[in-house]
Amino acid sequence: MIDRLDKAFTEAELNELNDHVLGITNILKSKGVDLSPTERTKLVRPRKGSEETMRTLFSIAKDFGLSLDAHKVEDAEVDMTIKHQLSDVIVRLKAATQLANDTYSLARSEAWSAFLDYYAVLNAMALRNPSIATRMKAIVEFMAYGSRKEGDKEDAEATSDEEI
Repeated sequence: MIDRLDKAFTEAELNELNDHVLGITNILKSKGVDLSPTERTKLVRPRKGSEETMRTLFSIAKDFGLSLDAHKVEDAEVDMTIKHQLSDVIVRLKAATQLANDTYSLARSEAWSAFLDYYAVLNAMALRNPSIATRMKAIVEFMAYGSRKEGDKEDAEATSDEEI
């Protein structure tokens, strides 16, 4: 495997990334809503291409003074505005998240590939060098009997239900 990653992030870069993510999160929290998984499954979804039809319908309702208790026209218009405002933000966040996921996954893969290559060589050397064999004991034991679950505790803490 060719190593495609050659520079780690600096502490300043990581701090900047985290500050930006925190800033985005705080802005979203100021006006946004965090839905439960159950609430997400119960949301009604509009038909594709319905935005113009929705705007026209709300305009007609407004022109004729129609106001429903459950859905005020003004509130629906605010909802339409928020939907429009966040659509481009979501596209950019998804692209940034995919880039972070891809970089994380490649780094994890490259590190494990290097580990396996060094393990094979050092394990073979350990047959003739007791000092290496002693230092490799815990590693050999891990490889023989260690966890076969995807990732490890560090990966689980740093990731969501996505690939990372």
